[in-house]
Amino acid sequence: MKSSIFAFSALALVASTAAFAADSTWMLCANDKIAVNVYEHRVGAEDRETDVKVLIGGHLLLASQPEEATYLKAISTDQKAAFVGELFVTYGTEKAMIKGNLSIGASKAKISETLECKTLEGNLLFN
Repeated sequence: MKSSIFAFSALALVASTAAFAADSTWMLCANDKIAVNVYEHRVGAEDRETDVKVLIGGHLLLASQPEEATYLKAISTDQKAAFVGELFVTYGTEKAMIKGNLSIGASKAKISETLECKTLEGNLLFN
């Protein structure tokens, strides 16, 4: 199961990213309940943002945040699931924390999870 989540996450990122710059960071963060794909990159000449994909169960929630933001609002492409809360990524220690409210259909849950992260190589297709 974990390998299929990783494969889907990796495929989704490669499919949505035209190029992987040397100053970008791609991380996969997970525990036994939730996975978060984090891609921090440049936008324009000076700005940066983080694209976030939250995977929980069969739901893929998408969001982007400006460089300094921790607030995260992620919504699934089918509009059946949403997360509103905060995502903190500590790049030096490769840890992340996701905190907030998850809604899947009529069900709601509070989420407060610490995730272990792994920095991934994104340029293997561009050598």
